[in-house]
Amino acid sequence: MKVSAEARTAGAWTPARDLPVAGNGQHRAPDVEPSWVRGDCRSFVARPDTGRSTDNLRIGFTVWKPGGGFCDRSCRHCSAATASVRQAVGVPHSRFSCSFRRMIVADHYLVTGAAGFIGSHLCERLLADGHHVRGVDRFSPYYDRAAKEANLALSRTCDTFELLEADLAKTDMGALLADVDGVFHLAAQPGVRASWGEGFVDYVHDNVVATQKLLEALCGQRIPLVLASSSSVYGDAENLPVSEVGAGLLPVSPYGLTKLAIEHLARIYVAQHGVHAVALRYFTVYGPRQRPDMAFTRFVRAALAGETLRILGDGEQSRDFSFVADVVEATIAALGAPAGRVYNIGGGEPTTLNAVLATIAGLVDRPVTVAREAQALGDVRHTWADTTRARRELGWAPRTCLRDGLAAQVAWLSSGEQSPALNAFDPVTAS
Repeated sequence: MKVSAEARTAGAWTPARDLPVAGNGQHRAPDVEPSWVRGDCRSFVARPDTGRSTDNLRIGFTVWKPGGGFCDRSCRHCSAATASVRQAVGVPHSRFSCSFRRMIVADHYLVTGAAGFIGSHLCERLLADGHHVRGVDRFSPYYDRAAKEANLALSRTCDTFELLEADLAKTDMGALLADVDGVFHLAAQPGVRASWGEGFVDYVHDNVVATQKLLEALCGQRIPLVLASSSSVYGDAENLPVSEVGAGLLPVSPYGLTKLAIEHLARIYVAQHGVHAVALRYFTVYGPRQRPDMAFTRFVRAALAGETLRILGDGEQSRDFSFVADVVEATIAALGAPAGRVYNIGGGEPTTLNAVLATIAGLVDRPVTVAREAQALGDVRHTWADTTRARRELGWAPRTCLRDGLAAQVAWLSSGEQSPALNAFDPVTAS
């Protein structure tokens, strides 16, 4: 936690991560007393002599919960930039921090891959919650830089956001980790098809080497880490839905292999160096800002333009699709979960590509013309996540049905704000 100089002079303060740990493994929040009132916002100063669980901390007349806020109305003390982020993310002010609350209890987070599809949404959510975000991205040439710059447009309007362009495998990790309270490691070289052949070296560099360097830098520090893995680690699972325990980990692509490698690295650093790392296996994420090479973006663009879509496979391959807002919620919920834990994050609705195409055709009110080709190398047949562990331990569950999520993506792609299109003649896989 970060406390302003003004707050520190008003009373004693102990950062949450320096407080005794409660029996349930959570840090205890300090007891508090009202310090001063200004305008229509009340602020508080912490007393470190007593503590209680952060799950439900009563502060004056306000019950504070993680992600909660003091104000229940528009606040003149909140900056216009912060208010605009809240409005854009679409959650009322009462769920977020006003500027005075942020000055007392805001955390500082490092988000790697901040300019990417999921990373940019995560940055906005953290900023809207009143936190400070240090984003880092190397802007790899995997797809157009302009798309990534556009992803960051809203975050850059906040004075609590800073962006560093850096290669994690080469940069000074100490500077990146300075004064941060948690790390969300989403940076990676994505995509299955490009991971074959000479391209594999980029996957090793961006996924394995960069992650190992980050884990090494976290040794001896009490900074929790959430690591983005992938359903690709399961390969062609025999039994569905797949759970984190008992399922074989047999990736069928070099990309999946690198994701499994970073999970093993995290496990080793947890066991040998006490790093507090948690891994999330994302299942096919979709929604606004989805990468231009990914299936739903290609499907919707083809449908809107009336173009023929080349599909690799018969269309009966299925995926457990996960809406990006639900994935962001899971990612935040996982911070501070038991070290070494792995969680499946999926939408709970395994759906065939043919069914997806039919839904898109209904949303755009025109048929989608499809030409079919042989299935791609390394493209698994079916995925389906058992999310029981995430529901039980993180209190998380997906909220967005596939049709609603697709409608949001169609609206985004129809708005003209999307990233540049790829070659329309390139075939599309399920992943």
